[in-house]
Amino acid sequence: GRLVYHPNVIMCVATHFGIVCLDCIEIESDRQKVSESLRGHGKAIIDISVDQLKHMCGNVLELKSHTDIGATRIAMSDTAFHAFTEAQRDRLSMYGQIVHASIDTIEKVGGGSVRCMLAEIYHL
Repeated sequence: GRLVYHPNVIMCVATHFGIVCLDCIEIESDRQKVSESLRGHGKAIIDISVDQLKHMCGNVLELKSHTDIGATRIAMSDTAFHAFTEAQRDRLSMYGQIVHASIDTIEKVGGGSVRCMLAEIYHL
């Protein structure tokens, strides 16, 4: 292959899960390190295909509310939502409510997706 321009495209790391396109990691030992690291930190792995990567399935963001404690949202574009399999969406739903929106122009013209549009605020 082709180089992927940003890790946000191939991987999303959330509290209890990681979405990753393992097929994009060409070196087997590196692929194994990524898998072991995610599992070692107690995260379920949701492996996506290269086609799903092209449909922004790696560009997902876990959101938590500071006003509605315990409420978790899994934000993604409509493109990503429809590219995930039903089984993958069911798994993601175990970790929070999936919210998705049409951002076709951003994805086609800007090259990014939901995670590229949102900025996290961490409270210490």
